[in-house]
Amino acid sequence: KYIAELKLPKDKTFKRYNDVKLHRTLASLKKKYSGKLYIKIIFPENSGLSYNEAWKFTNGILKRYDYYYDEEASLSSKKP
Repeated sequence: KYIAELKLPKDKTFKRYNDVKLHRTLASLKKKYSGKLYIKIIFPENSGLSYNEAWKFTNGILKRYDYYYDEEASLSSKKP
């Protein structure tokens, strides 16, 4: 189980989020900033995660919420 912390632009510090709250928050932000949500993921050196674990988490979050990796948004933007 991982620990996620999120810092929104309005926040001064990172806040700890459980898995459910993290996904709810990111889904809400994606809806609010449709096609414009950029997510930066940082892993501390001592995270204890393997490369594969970190990649799986990163890839999952970015594909679901980040505008650049969102396959549905990129497909709809390419329609004539």
